[in-house]
Amino acid sequence: MNAPPVISHENSESFSQKYANSVQIKLCLWDMELIFGTLQPPKVPESTATILNWGSVILSPPQAKALAQLLAQHVEMYEQNFGPISLKAWVPPTVGGRKM
Repeated sequence: MNAPPVISHENSESFSQKYANSVQIKLCLWDMELIFGTLQPPKVPESTATILNWGSVILSPPQAKALAQLLAQHVEMYEQNFGPISLKAWVPPTVGGRKM
């Protein structure tokens, strides 16, 4: 049996890190797209807040499932080290007064 190949990780010249506090998911039969963005606060009180989408990652369903498992493992490790993560009550977004 052959030994598995050694894999190294390198960042490309275009590599960047960005903060996201919004992730939307689009699904189709062949792939899943994660759309990342940042919530922009309203410019004046009681006006509409905007999510500024800045990029996306498209994954095959097997890669998406693997990512979900890895995220679940890392969230569990985080909570073991730092305590439970509290989620505030989630309110579904609306468009024109209608739930999305």
